[in-house]
Amino acid sequence: MNYEDIIHLNRPKSLRKKMTMASRASQFAPFAALSGHEEAINETSRLTCNDVELSVDQKQDLDYVLASLNPLVSTVCVNYFVLDEKKAGGSIQKYEGIIKKIDEMSRTLVFIDGTIIPIQDVRSLSEV
Repeated sequence: MNYEDIIHLNRPKSLRKKMTMASRASQFAPFAALSGHEEAINETSRLTCNDVELSVDQKQDLDYVLASLNPLVSTVCVNYFVLDEKKAGGSIQKYEGIIKKIDEMSRTLVFIDGTIIPIQDVRSLSEV
């Protein structure tokens, strides 16, 4: 096809008002065709670990450290297991603080900032 007959003609003028650059750009802005898809992918790729039970020796060591602590004085570093709310497994969390009390009835460590950690979830405990 040869365009020799129209190649030198002037471009036709539009009767419409020219759009601003912002209005023109908004027409071509990306949109989420599958809403929630990216969040689902991120959730699937997030790793969890299985809970590992302490051995008898490790439990005895933990009990010894707990018995030797002086509440309201000792700053401790606690590694404890937290179950994941959405997936099987969980993660090991680290917390550092001063113990307010060791609650024998509920088997929890209560810290002065209000943090409560169940003793059964503690995997290691050391004074700082």
